Amino acid sequence: MPWDLVDNVEIAAVRHHPSLTGDAGGKVLLAAAPAEELEEFLANYAGLALASGRQQTADSLRAELTEAAATGTYESHSERYPGTVSLTAAITDSRGNVIGVVNLVTTEETITHDGLARFRSRVIQAARVIGEQL
Repeated sequence: MPWDLVDNVEIAAVRHHPSLTGDAGGKVLLAAAPAEELEEFLANYAGLALASGRQQTADSLRAELTEAAATGTYESHSERYPGTVSLTAAITDSRGNVIGVVNLVTTEETITHDGLARFRSRVIQAARVIGEQL
């Protein structure tokens, strides 16, 4: 679903639920926002203390969103909950618009960093298949 059709619902949702900026799925969705809307959001972003103890700033979030926009994926470690890891891939429609995400979430006790990396292609493929079927 293109952004112009959702009438900025995602940006509005993130503004009202800033914890989405501390979540891999939320970051992949936010990264797909139109540049001018994203910059307006970041200009007013107060920051967020992540579960890891790291303080997420507008600048660090901007860097993460740039990476997510470039790759269509995002990997997080202890952002929302301590000890959790997640790998997210964007679901796109036939025109390349981001319409959702596939998010693999587990714990650091369950999978190593290398183990999570081995699932990257599978998560991307799952997102691709879902997008093709929508």
